[in-house]
Amino acid sequence: HLSIRRQRQMCIRDSVGSFKTYAKYRWKIMHDNIYCQYLNRFKDGFIIHSLIYYDAPNSNKLDPNTYNYMDDASSAGCIRLKAGDAAWVYSNTPLSTPVIIFEDQWNKGPIEKPAIDKPIPLSQHYDPTDPVMIAQQQATAANAK
Repeated sequence: HLSIRRQRQMCIRDSVGSFKTYAKYRWKIMHDNIYCQYLNRFKDGFIIHSLIYYDAPNSNKLDPNTYNYMDDASSAGCIRLKAGDAAWVYSNTPLSTPVIIFEDQWNKGPIEKPAIDKPIPLSQHYDPTDPVMIAQQQATAANAK
């Protein structure tokens, strides 16, 4: 199961509880020209997903501010993760995986760690944890040898 602490400013009503994932998408348009990748739906359409990409379902279209400030509570209920973490959840959890949302000021859950290791430059439009980008960088390095 996935245990997730609800962020203080999250806007879902009645979001604390146990739910199950019921749909997955590799890429999905969220609204307007905003896309996310590695999505798992749970509870009334709320989603565990990557950060925000603009204009196309493309790993090179990340808004760097969404990476650098991902620890800020700014969601209407979705759970935003770095691409590497969202990819792990997407690839390693089947449909009907329990998602437990809890709120406790003192208990941060089974894993407490910073959201990011270090900010990315505003000119960088990819998530450094994205497995697609890591594979491309490794292939480029291997071809350069």
